[in-house]
Amino acid sequence: MFKVCTEYRRILKPYASMVLFFGYRHAGWIAHELQRRGLFTFRMPLIWVKDNPQPSYKKTSFRSGYEMGLWLINDGAQYAQPKTFNFLTQARMCNVMSYLIGRDGYKRTQHPTEKPELLTRRLVEIFTDEGDVVLDNFAGGGTTGVAAFKA
Repeated sequence: MFKVCTEYRRILKPYASMVLFFGYRHAGWIAHELQRRGLFTFRMPLIWVKDNPQPSYKKTSFRSGYEMGLWLINDGAQYAQPKTFNFLTQARMCNVMSYLIGRDGYKRTQHPTEKPELLTRRLVEIFTDEGDVVLDNFAGGGTTGVAAFKA
């Protein structure tokens, strides 16, 4: 994980923002370690509330109704301001965002952690300016590419 993040730090422009999504078990520890190792500043968690979480097939636990994203700044853990931060509106700038999985409540791909296009587009609009490059090195379902194209 940290080898990949070292490469992210090398590739990203100084003070660029990055959002990484993790399960709740790992997000806090990873944010702490990225900052402690001098790679990124952890600015804030971004919570995606799933309006239609997947069912619990085994029925041995709660359904996972959210994912946690880490908003990180490529500043070597110096607590700098991000290069780009486009404040949309008061209503759209809450760090808890609620969306359906898929465009209309149905998954579009077989990717296990598919993100809604509207969520990804919102993040692209906030953290980039027109002409900026958006990196999604995993590109599971291609949603980020579509969102960046439409933003």
